[in-house]
Amino acid sequence: MTIMQVEDSATCVVPVFKAVLAHSVVNVMQVTEKASASVLRTLAAGESVDEGTLT
Repeated sequence: MTIMQVEDSATCVVPVFKAVLAHSVVNVMQVTEKASASVLRTLAAGESVDEGTLT
């Protein structure tokens, strides 16, 4: 492969990589939001929360 071909393939990979990275970051944030929301609901309901674990 020539240097130009390597640069072309690199410029093709970078946007894809950025898109995948952004997508996974969004997924992690959504999962974190859902988890914290369910924890807050559990705390608000006051059910099955051992107060000894929350210090």
